[in-house]
Amino acid sequence: MVYAYVRVSTQMQDTDSQLFQIETYCNTHNMHIDKVYSEKVSGVKQPEERKLGTLLRRCKEGDLVIVSELSRLGRTLYMIMEVLNLAQKKKFGIYACKEKFEHGDNLQSKVIAFAFGLAAEIERTLISERTKEALAMRKKQGVKLGRPWKPIEHEWSPLEPRRRYILECLRKGKTHYYICQKLGCHENTLKRFLGIVEMQRKRREWEKACRAMGQEPMIMGIVMDAVERPLLLSYAGACECVSNDSVKK
Repeated sequence: MVYAYVRVSTQMQDTDSQLFQIETYCNTHNMHIDKVYSEKVSGVKQPEERKLGTLLRRCKEGDLVIVSELSRLGRTLYMIMEVLNLAQKKKFGIYACKEKFEHGDNLQSKVIAFAFGLAAEIERTLISERTKEALAMRKKQGVKLGRPWKPIEHEWSPLEPRRRYILECLRKGKTHYYICQKLGCHENTLKRFLGIVEMQRKRREWEKACRAMGQEPMIMGIVMDAVERPLLLSYAGACECVSNDSVKK
């Protein structure tokens, strides 16, 4: 069996270029890929926490795993050597297209694998250091890092289509765990959605209080939490007193 393994670290990247390298190698050597394992996950995670772990458990003697480069197997040299050691024990092959490296049970392949793995780890360390230095310099220049701020109540949640079902479950006293099991989502996703719902409710209360005083809602861009809301209501009361004094005069 011939397996292809492709991996990228972020959702913004794609695996097309890696898969193209592997397919080119297979076409050149008249080989057929039986199955492709593709994932978007950081190489920091252990192989057991990735699809790579499933692939390694499935490999048998005589099988071949093809990757675009050795660094796809892991972020550190130790992780790469651990995978190669497992391949040696189970007697299946690993081929890296970029380095043109074919793993075998001999001293030469082990030395080459060590050199390539070490070079990849050094390169990643240097990139990380340069990135940190650049970010520190930008921060010193006064540039605000991170995503642009956006009021939480304006955010969209994947649970929005199930809003009515979620609120109904909460009214019936169902637990967060029960709702997550029914919807197949993580508890943090549910908590985030409930936070958006709460902020939207507070926003409606604020707008209603403003209109009750005959004034248009103000401070539309403010995110109101449990601390800000009393201050805003106090501000609304002060506005009402000023309006009454003006009428008396």
